[in-house]
Amino acid sequence: MNKLFASLILTVLCCNSSFTQSKHQLGFVFGPNYFSLRGSDFLDETKSNFGISYGVSYEFILNNRLSIVTGLSFEQKQIDYNSKSEYYYVSEVGQILPLEYSFETKNKYQYFTLPLLLKYNFGKKNLFFINGGLFISSSGKYHKSSKITSEILYNYPINVEKNNFPFADDMSGVDYGISLGVGKSFRLNSKTKLSVELRDNFGLVNIIQDFNQSGENNTIKTNTLNLITQLSFDL
Repeated sequence: MNKLFASLILTVLCCNSSFTQSKHQLGFVFGPNYFSLRGSDFLDETKSNFGISYGVSYEFILNNRLSIVTGLSFEQKQIDYNSKSEYYYVSEVGQILPLEYSFETKNKYQYFTLPLLLKYNFGKKNLFFINGGLFISSSGKYHKSSKITSEILYNYPINVEKNNFPFADDMSGVDYGISLGVGKSFRLNSKTKLSVELRDNFGLVNIIQDFNQSGENNTIKTNTLNLITQLSFDL
């Protein structure tokens, strides 16, 4: 009986110890991102650019080294398209002649991104960390702006809004893939820490579903490199 009672006490103490060691952390994240596309040949003239991300994070600490990380971030991503096109004008002698001009289109995409990561802490006082897992993103608003970057003869009026890479307007829906990150934390006090992380979200899904007339699959996949600054609080 005494042995049974002692076993019960030991079990309760172990459970209580495990519970008290479990911690919840709420954080606020922000920082720049670098967005790029890969896939079909028509992306060769696209140019990666910087955007901004911010949101909240939640971390459930399993033990001194392992934790589960999730959250929700708003991301504004940008892709530029630089190319050339032609316009036609009537010369002084009545000839219709082609002239080439250069243009630039800036495409801004909004995404809401949710990661699910396993985080591993290491090093002195476990201040360094790596994490890995999955992410899923849902698209929001899309905005584009175009401008001519070369001289136009006689200030000829040209509608450049139609100049963009194929399927730029069709990049919508859900994106998902693999997420990997590495970073370091800095303890500000007993309940607050600041961390800096470099995280890459490698998209695995074709974010457009279309076939051209030749039957060739037009593929666009994403990659987003994030530099994340996070301020976290123990709950």
